[in-house]
Formats: sequence, C-alpha cells, structure tokens
Amino acid sequence: MRRSVSVLLAYMLGLIICLAIIELIHDRYYFAANDSPMIRVKTIFLMVAGSLIMKSLLSPAGFRLFLVAYGIVWIIYYGLSFLSTHGSYTEVFGDALVFYKKLGLISTPLPFFFFWLFDQVFLGEEKK
Repeated sequence: MRRSVSVLLAYMLGLIICLAIIELIHDRYYFAANDSPMIRVKTIFLMVAGSLIMKSLLSPAGFRLFLVAYGIVWIIYYGLSFLSTHGSYTEVFGDALVFYKKLGLISTPLPFFFFWLFDQVFLGEEKK
C-alpha cells in the first residue's frame, strides 16, 4: 500500500503540473474567455489522464465502479450545463450548476484522490 501512495502522489503531481501548464496557456492567449479551445483540451486531458491513472492504481472492480461513478458525475454536469442555457428555468439550473461546480470540483484531480482512497479502504479489504 505504501508504494501505491507514492505512485498516486507522483501521478497526481504530474497531472497537476500538466493542468497548470494548460491553464497558463489559456490565461496567456484566451484571457477571460470561458469557452476557449484550451478549456476543452484541459477537460479532455483531465478525463483521459485521470482515467488512465485510476486504471493503473485501482483494482479491476474498483476501476469499473470508478468509470460508472465518474461518468455519472460528468453526465450530471453536462446535463445541468445544457439546461442552464436552454429551457424555461435557466436561472434555476444556472444556480444549480454553480453549486454543483463548487461541490463536485470535477475539473480538478480531487475526485481521483477520493476514489483511490475509497478503493483502498473499502475494496482493498476484499483482497485480504
């Protein structure tokens, strides 16, 4: 388990550095733009790199559970995003989207760390 912690920290540090570089590029060329190509690149990079990190660190059952949970989190996010720009209750869904962004922090590596911790605590017991 100790090796797994050091590997997780190394992967997360690399992921944070890459996300910071993407954010610097966004700030340099697309300052104050909420819908720039770099935001899309950052989102796709976070999803793909995070999933690859989780595949290498989680148990097979934990990885399947992670994919389902992470997919549901992003579906809720994009559903709220769509409903906040389309429909008759845009202000309600806009407020819900802001709350969800603050609560979920899905555009950060934090969900990966929490799910790894969940896997170590609950699913790690199955191995023993």
